[in-house]
Amino acid sequence: MALKIKANSLIEHCYLQIFGSGVEYRRTAFTGGARHFPFGQVDAILMDANNVLSFQVGEEVFSLQTKPSNAKHREVIGIFLQEVRRAHGAA
Repeated sequence: MALKIKANSLIEHCYLQIFGSGVEYRRTAFTGGARHFPFGQVDAILMDANNVLSFQVGEEVFSLQTKPSNAKHREVIGIFLQEVRRAHGAA
């Protein structure tokens, strides 16, 4: 099973995927590519009241809509949090 959250619309392709080495994020309407970040580069992770997951790398913030009722989304978010904590030496 891929550790991936998809948040696509008719005009936009968006996903967050977890790999052993880090996280890959893509948000594009027609062109563009995926961005990959090692877990240690992720400075902050936030889930807002509308279930939009955002994470910060340096001065950039990346966001996508999640569905808390979706078990796969919950699993990916949990692993993402766990790996970022581990990369930063947190328990």
